[in-house]
Amino acid sequence: MEDRAMKSKHGLLLIALAICTLPLLSNPIVPKYISEITVDASRWLIELHNPFSDPISLDNYLLVSNTSKASFKKGLFMDENYLVVTQESLENQFHINPSADYIKLVRQDSTVLDEFPFAALRKGQSWSLWADWYYLDNSPTFGQPNDTLNAMCQILGSVTDSLGNPIEGITAYWGHATPWPEDYLHLDSNGGFALRVLASSITFTFEKENYEFLRAYVGAYPESTITVHYTMKVKPANSVAGHRGHQLSSHSLSHNFPNPFNGNTLLTYQLAQDDFVEVSVYDITGRRVENLFHGFQFQGEHRLMWDAFSEPSGIYVFRLHTPNVTISKKCLLIK
Repeated sequence: MEDRAMKSKHGLLLIALAICTLPLLSNPIVPKYISEITVDASRWLIELHNPFSDPISLDNYLLVSNTSKASFKKGLFMDENYLVVTQESLENQFHINPSADYIKLVRQDSTVLDEFPFAALRKGQSWSLWADWYYLDNSPTFGQPNDTLNAMCQILGSVTDSLGNPIEGITAYWGHATPWPEDYLHLDSNGGFALRVLASSITFTFEKENYEFLRAYVGAYPESTITVHYTMKVKPANSVAGHRGHQLSSHSLSHNFPNPFNGNTLLTYQLAQDDFVEVSVYDITGRRVENLFHGFQFQGEHRLMWDAFSEPSGIYVFRLHTPNVTISKKCLLIK
């Protein structure tokens, strides 16, 4: 009995040591409060959920879209229950574009608590939260926890060379088109694969020595089956052998111009390949001041203008973030 107790204590000690030696997260997941949203030409619904035990009063908060903003009626709280917000929950008229919009939950002091850019929905669908990204759901669950019962998509795919022959030794990954890590994708002897995934934007990456790096995106819709095929091309004989990491790190972010600046400034960045991109501005304390862009962009040069007339003088940081690369540049606002 004593020997068993000693082994038990030893096991607990090993677990404790393992926990203590885990690296601290330098960029933990930011809490999400917008849990579900649906919108069509006749109505909209937004579900808010606070995953923490302390309720948050919405008296000093606003809902903001690309074209309007509205304050909440007094006495509403966001807590562990699922609060369904409608037009009747707000003090004034609030408009959401059903084709595409950018919804923010904002404090009166302009601090953004949460935000969600979304694309058009089919009637009866919702964008629902899973971890810190959103999926398409054919059976919305407003007022209760989200489920995935009618939100799965089957993807049947293959990857071959230009002659349709399988390529041995391909390294393949798949993932949701977010900053989440990619997972290994198993290919059979014919280069085929099958996945059952939550409906959202899915990214595939394929690499093989002497072949061009391949990244592809596909929109996965709920309760559907999608068939895809990808072709890997042999690198030209005079090309330099590349590496996936080098490909991704070739995204670049230039210093804004002018810098220092007073009022507004121009930001330029280059994408080495098509990618999902988020460009934000942070103050020196790490608070996000503004999101300048969030979405898919094609390879090439892109420019964004930041209007900082409402911000105080100080040092700010531009951050370019993709699923695999984060680049930051400082700037100085002088008024």
